[in-house]
Amino acid sequence: GRDSSSKVRAPDPFDGSDPNKLKVYLISCQMVFRAQRQNCASGRKKIGYALTFLKGTALEFFEPYILAEDDPGYVEPIFFTDWIAFKQILLNNFGSTFPEEEAEMVLEKL
Repeated sequence: GRDSSSKVRAPDPFDGSDPNKLKVYLISCQMVFRAQRQNCASGRKKIGYALTFLKGTALEFFEPYILAEDDPGYVEPIFFTDWIAFKQILLNNFGSTFPEEEAEMVLEKL
């Protein structure tokens, strides 16, 4: 069959500094997941992939959880196994605080 994975560009790294880039980063990740369904079937695989494109404060947020994985008694947080939860954590911490108002402002400029 046709190899669709080569057609999809990897996401640009997201460093947490620009809330407007978060949506682009998440959409880029989801485009890759759509193209590579067999490789990205589980939430854990999706999140593992998405984490490799985080840097700066966005990566620093997850570092304690990543480093704790080898600790005895480590309990994996839901946002490392559930893609929706992972997205929500990113949106809550690095997304726009007023998405509705910003959307209205953008529409008014058109």
